[in-house]
Amino acid sequence: MDSVNKEGIMHKKGITRVLFLTVFGFLCVGIMGCNLSGYSDDSGGGQSGDKVVSLAAIQGVGLPVSGAVPVATITETAQYTGTVAWLPANNPFVSFTVYTATITLVPKSGYTLKGVAANYFTVGGASVVTNAADSGIVTAVFPPTGSVTGDKVVYNAGGVSFLMVYVPGALTFPTGVDDNGTATVEGAYWIGETEVTYELWKKVYDWATDASRGANQYHFANAGTQGDNGSRGIQHPVTLVSFRDSIVWCNALTEWYNAQKGTSHECVYTYGGGILRDSRDENATACDNAVANATDHGFRLPTGQEWELAARFRNDVANTVSGYTNPYFTTGNSASGATTYHNDTTGDPNFAGKLSNDIVAVYKFYWNGSAWVDNGTSSTATVKSKTPNALGLYDMSGNVWEWCFLSAGNNRGFRGGSWCGTTDYMRIGSWYNDSPSMKAIDVGLRVAKTP
Repeated sequence: MDSVNKEGIMHKKGITRVLFLTVFGFLCVGIMGCNLSGYSDDSGGGQSGDKVVSLAAIQGVGLPVSGAVPVATITETAQYTGTVAWLPANNPFVSFTVYTATITLVPKSGYTLKGVAANYFTVGGASVVTNAADSGIVTAVFPPTGSVTGDKVVYNAGGVSFLMVYVPGALTFPTGVDDNGTATVEGAYWIGETEVTYELWKKVYDWATDASRGANQYHFANAGTQGDNGSRGIQHPVTLVSFRDSIVWCNALTEWYNAQKGTSHECVYTYGGGILRDSRDENATACDNAVANATDHGFRLPTGQEWELAARFRNDVANTVSGYTNPYFTTGNSASGATTYHNDTTGDPNFAGKLSNDIVAVYKFYWNGSAWVDNGTSSTATVKSKTPNALGLYDMSGNVWEWCFLSAGNNRGFRGGSWCGTTDYMRIGSWYNDSPSMKAIDVGLRVAKTP
């Protein structure tokens, strides 16, 4: 029942009580001389002697951010509790939308809203906040939602959290190792701050494959593993997953998150109008001919161009392609975020290329001018073990290859290089491909999402 109806019911109760008290009062005065001066109704006015609510700043309700889940309650105080209703009722919030929060405050015992001034309450981030005198119904209107480059949204569900970073659309950028091509990503998107960890993969995998899901149960060709050997730890990237596993798992992530948070994201990957939930060989035709609806708001793989754009972002002119400013773009023969090209041998024996790569990437072999030299890396690393690029993205080069929604005939593409490879594989202008069923101890994924 909404607050308006509640107020209506309370008002009717008040009328009933007044009629009763009028009759009862005459009887008391005439018969017993009763004193009714201390009586108060249940409209929120409280008992005589209650303190007027004095905490004006309502906590726990903030500026809506595209992709975030709306709050349903305020932060409880010593004086009141409160619920929050949003219009429009998007879950999660979407971009470029004006949201209005209607906050219903309920005073605690010993406190009253009688005596609260009109427009007394405040809500952080709101452009307009109003309330009637003596009322705890607060209306907060917020500025239009929007996101700026590098904004981050935290997705927290089932005891696991992950972050996604906003990348604006309508950007043209250089492509290829030699930077001799161009591409434009028209639409804005969100991309994972890190590669998918085994922790997140496993949480979703177990939920999705549970037999209790019946007809909607998921099936995977591969279960995935912790890093390169299955025992590295749950914060290592998941590996031994194929392209088919990856797109099906993205659908599972979407449905799992919806189930945990009450959201209504649409699954991106379908075949014949049905949601893809099976990556096994017997469902290869469906996976290899999957339709990706780019306007759906569920989790998905980045396209090859989305991946390269995010990998190239830079905030300064160091090691960038000429002719581009605000943003600048890292050269295609470099690791993501590196300050020089991957095989720069300036400064022997402290090679500039190696020093720059060491800051941003987990890899195995560097170039010394005449041969590939082993730098001692022997495994995957926990995500976020190196310095992020200008967007705040970690391991865009190195650690594990990342599947993209990218085709080369019947093969599928992956980018970024890995912990056991040479630095030339980490060049952000390059990409490679293999069978959609291929799995390896240095191949994983990173998710993306349309706002």
